[in-house]
Amino acid sequence: NEEGTETSVEESTETLPPVDEKVVYLTFDDGPSKKYTETILDILNAHEIKATFFVIGQNAKNYPSIVRRIVDEGHALGCHSMTHDIKRIYKSVERFKSEIDDWEETINNILGDLPPKKLIRLPGGSTTASRYGDCGEEIISYIKERGYYIYDWSAANGDKWEGARREDESIDDYLRRMIIETTESCIKRGKKPCVVLVHDSSYDTFLMIDWALTELQKRGYVFKTLYELDESFIF
Repeated sequence: NEEGTETSVEESTETLPPVDEKVVYLTFDDGPSKKYTETILDILNAHEIKATFFVIGQNAKNYPSIVRRIVDEGHALGCHSMTHDIKRIYKSVERFKSEIDDWEETINNILGDLPPKKLIRLPGGSTTASRYGDCGEEIISYIKERGYYIYDWSAANGDKWEGARREDESIDDYLRRMIIETTESCIKRGKKPCVVLVHDSSYDTFLMIDWALTELQKRGYVFKTLYELDESFIF
């Protein structure tokens, strides 16, 4: 607490979630997509779920009305770089700095301001910065110094990676199985936030997301945005 303020134990516990609450932070990468994002927003509204959208700046520039809708409907908005050009953006801190600068300028032009909290997901995840350049740790340090919370993920439906897909399994069955299995595994371990990665640029995710949200809600999961998680989560 700040000096001169007091908070009783009784008051502080009132704001805490129930100990058995199963919180999921649902995140969408790579949008906004002209084909899928708005229908996904309709589905989220129908389920009364708020999510976090990590948008690519170039896509945001192409579809500013979708960005405005994401924010107007109470979802969180985060940075997913300006170009998502993995082979270029991790070559230097200055290169990545320009990606954030361009992204912020784009979002500011669309919304008239930046989001209330700085969220970022590095394209490919935080470990990719070191695989495609020799200054990954410096880039992450710079991002933190700039005031961003960095988020990887701890669960996913695997819509960009099909390594765990069984030989006789359809893509739809695979994505449905993975989002349930990875989410439940994350919750059971309970040592890190359950940040679920899907892509609103993916046709296959578009087809299964309504089913997935129905099933997860049936199992008692509660959905929150990353605005409500005051810590980074990186691999």
